[in-house]
Amino acid sequence: MSIRVTFTTEPAAFALGRLLDTDQPVSVTLATTTPIAGQPFPLVWVTGDDREIASFERTVRDREGVESLRADTRRPSAVRYRIDWTADDDCLTDILVSHDAVVESAERSGHGTDWRFVVSFPDHALLTSFHAACLDAAVPLDVERLDSDPRPDPGGQASDDLSEKQREALALALSEGYFAVPRRTTLEALGDRLGISGQATSQRLRRGVERCVELALGHAGGDRGE
Repeated sequence: MSIRVTFTTEPAAFALGRLLDTDQPVSVTLATTTPIAGQPFPLVWVTGDDREIASFERTVRDREGVESLRADTRRPSAVRYRIDWTADDDCLTDILVSHDAVVESAERSGHGTDWRFVVSFPDHALLTSFHAACLDAAVPLDVERLDSDPRPDPGGQASDDLSEKQREALALALSEGYFAVPRRTTLEALGDRLGISGQATSQRLRRGVERCVELALGHAGGDRGE
């Protein structure tokens, strides 16, 4: 069963992000209707006013690594470009390709902001391996959301949900950056917010993550605990 992850990363984390990073306040969206393997992301939508888009085009076209940049569709305040580019160092894209990822969307809302990716994987094991590979390669990721295709319970009943305490702990950990790379908070700090010890926080998060995996994989769970 496929699983979808939403994460953000800085422009410097992947080759095309670096090539498209200008000081213009334009929004950039990678057109992801083509396979990621081969020449990844050949189409790019850029949104802004005419002056900003023209400046973006001049800057990107002159960059080393950009072989060509051609506007093939023009709309009011938006242009779609076909870009041919090369890069010797593109860890994130290489890791996505090697883990059979499908990039459903990738966009950046303006200069100084991170890229937001929505990526699906064939199964949870590939997602876990992808995340580990990014850690090993020091690719910064901030995971915002995990979704999976719903799977009905064999008995016809909805699967047990997280306990309220697990949901509270996971939501707090996510919002405070515990799952970010690098982490922006500690178990002790989360525990102080929850009114429990750091060790108890660790156990509650572990149970919550385990339950999320069970739900994602369509497995019936046992005792949810706290």
